[in-house]
Amino acid sequence: MTILRPYRSEDREEERIIELAYVRGVGPEPYAAGYPAHLHIDLLPEAQGQGAGRRLIQTLFTELRRRGVPGLHLGMDPANTSAAAFSERLGMQRLPGADGSLVYGIRLAALVPTRIRSTG
Repeated sequence: MTILRPYRSEDREEERIIELAYVRGVGPEPYAAGYPAHLHIDLLPEAQGQGAGRRLIQTLFTELRRRGVPGLHLGMDPANTSAAAFSERLGMQRLPGADGSLVYGIRLAALVPTRIRSTG
């Protein structure tokens, strides 16, 4: 069970680790205007290839569009070619990345709403 509690000084280390994701050159600043939403997704290997990731992300796209968010970006390890291919299948386009990073983005307003169907 998750228990919420007030912020404590020892939480700063975890906060600093999260900030490092943006300090390394893939931070939100270059993408904030056109792609303000930021995505992280990790599926266990046994859950991959079954449509769960696509359904999760399409559900997110739908909700972000409903809320008027213009776009979304995500960064990944350049060696993760399967994640890059997956992003492209979802309609994402490669964006300029800093320091050799691989960044993809999608303009949500341009998406045609699709009905998400279960494959199982």
